[in-house]
Amino acid sequence: MKPLGKTVGLCKPGRCYHCGTSWDANNHMSIPCGECRGMFPVCSKCFEVLDVDRLSYYIRRLVEEWMRQSPIEQAEHLIALGWALSEVRHMKALRESEETARA
Repeated sequence: MKPLGKTVGLCKPGRCYHCGTSWDANNHMSIPCGECRGMFPVCSKCFEVLDVDRLSYYIRRLVEEWMRQSPIEQAEHLIALGWALSEVRHMKALRESEETARA
């Protein structure tokens, strides 16, 4: 997937919004936000433990940062936000059903 923007993280680029771990030290979790596009608000470890509401918060933070960096593309960023919020709900529901099936 082609990223729409870089994660800004807590203070520095390329970090998980939740734990602050650098992408160099941890795998990012790509959340689809358009055709052939993805965003990386949290690492894969945090994605597994965070609920949909908290993930949605980090997705919104990332899109807000994109909008500050590139306000001329606001419409594209808002479309990405809607897409990502829908996808994260679907991804978490799928993982929960897989966990239930294994139990």
